[in-house]
Amino acid sequence: GVAKELILDYKDGNEVRLDALVAELISGAISGVVHPSPGVDGTRFAHDRPFDLRCWADALVAIPTSAAARRRRGYDHMERVARHCARSTGLPLLPVLRHARTVADQRTLGARERKLNRQGSFELAEDVGHLPPHIVLVDDVFTTGATTSAAAAALVAGGAREVVVTVAARVW
Repeated sequence: GVAKELILDYKDGNEVRLDALVAELISGAISGVVHPSPGVDGTRFAHDRPFDLRCWADALVAIPTSAAARRRRGYDHMERVARHCARSTGLPLLPVLRHARTVADQRTLGARERKLNRQGSFELAEDVGHLPPHIVLVDDVFTTGATTSAAAAALVAGGAREVVVTVAARVW
């Protein structure tokens, strides 16, 4: 519905004025204003009630846009959103993730293919030192979790102890 139109207009319609609105949705989740909803299997994600992640988190990390998408759009949409989130929440933004390899557009793939496509697709930037223990990973859409799982795995491999994912919309 509306969430899908918002995200598609923002990502593919060059509606950069929407980055603050997308960030507001994510910041609401970080600050505990937005109640976490159940997972696809009925389980709760990190918490079963609103929780202010600003009391727990050490930093924010955005899912980086692929090089092809950056060229097509002319900007990294999640970097823009994450900068707004950092200002809104007071948490530092760490630009520590990058793509380790080229992947297919997730929107064209089924659930199994998404997971295989994303395995090992992220790595830490070369100049990253030791990561803080508690990271909030921000992305625009959660569909199967393949992208956020791959990014979280790279962060944990780099020294993060726990990663919590926040998104503006969920689709399945």
